[in-house]
Amino acid sequence: MGMELGIMFILLVLIIKIAFFKESIVTALRLALALFWLGFIPGYALLLYWKHHLGNIEYMIMSWPVGLAYWGIFGYMLGYVGVVFAVQIILLPIIALAIGLYVIYRENPKHSS
Repeated sequence: MGMELGIMFILLVLIIKIAFFKESIVTALRLALALFWLGFIPGYALLLYWKHHLGNIEYMIMSWPVGLAYWGIFGYMLGYVGVVFAVQIILLPIIALAIGLYVIYRENPKHSS
């Protein structure tokens, strides 16, 4: 799965570089990394529970809309309780990663009850 994630990231950088052809490669890398951190990583972590039911391609494709929906829903809720957007950019992906790590922990046969 790691190789496929790398290929997906490289494809994203290439697509961004083609779309913004006048910008430098560093700008394309920064934008791709931001999109990965804000959109893909939360969806990837939240879908770990269903990893065995989806193929690799379906899993990676579904990670984008799930991650963006997660961002919209929980960002909206955190905004209501007064968490500023600058903190949400860091906080929301970390919460999604923590949920994903918890799913991995629960799926481990030594820790499941």
